[in-house]
Amino acid sequence: MDRAVNRRDARAAGEGGGRGPRRSGRPRAAPDTPIELSEQDGVRYLHFGSPWIQGAMRLRRPFDLELDYVRHMMAWLLFMAPPARVLQHDERIEISDGVALRVVHTPGHAANHLCLVLEEDRLLFSGDHVLNGSTTVVNPPDGDMDDYLASLERLAAEPVDFILPAHGHVLAPAVGAMRKLIAHRLAREAKVAAVLARVGGGTLDELVPFAYDDVRPALFPVAKRSLLAHLERLEKVGRASRDAERWAPR
Repeated sequence: MDRAVNRRDARAAGEGGGRGPRRSGRPRAAPDTPIELSEQDGVRYLHFGSPWIQGAMRLRRPFDLELDYVRHMMAWLLFMAPPARVLQHDERIEISDGVALRVVHTPGHAANHLCLVLEEDRLLFSGDHVLNGSTTVVNPPDGDMDDYLASLERLAAEPVDFILPAHGHVLAPAVGAMRKLIAHRLAREAKVAAVLARVGGGTLDELVPFAYDDVRPALFPVAKRSLLAHLERLEKVGRASRDAERWAPR
């Protein structure tokens, strides 16, 4: 049964269990935007939307929300007005006399992700593409592992010494940090391929405990998104195949 509720009703749904929906910086519905609850095959979903963000949360445990999918969330994440124009790769943005930021298009984490290079000080503002303390989630369909790795190679060729990420402390030396990240992603991909061959295939839910056995189970929902990105990359090179929800080695 579908019914629309306001945000107060959605919060009230957590009462009685002693715990409401977690607040972790996830996208929120814009003011006066209805939130809808629905049920399908015994699973309850919470839907939210705005002119710029649309998504759905699946209620896996009582009153506990898991973000399943969010579209169009990068440039309009905080419900800001759409940008006046789109920055172009290699465009320069003057910030003072003789000082400019150069735009580097880095798809992968998101199709429209950009990094900024301050050439005068050899600094890279890496946004969410390179982080310190955690790895970036590559979330298909907007995220793509091929693009992510290619963008890392592009950044590794930039004339920079230090990386200033959106999360975490400064990274240096810059090229070494990016080479380490590329090696980590390729090692994970090799592990995914090995798991696929060893267990004979399965769904994301079945594969993630093996492919990400070094990750806390609480992070499996997020790890599944990057797992999907790795599997899609393996599919492109003929090392994996997909049949509906199931993946198999080739």
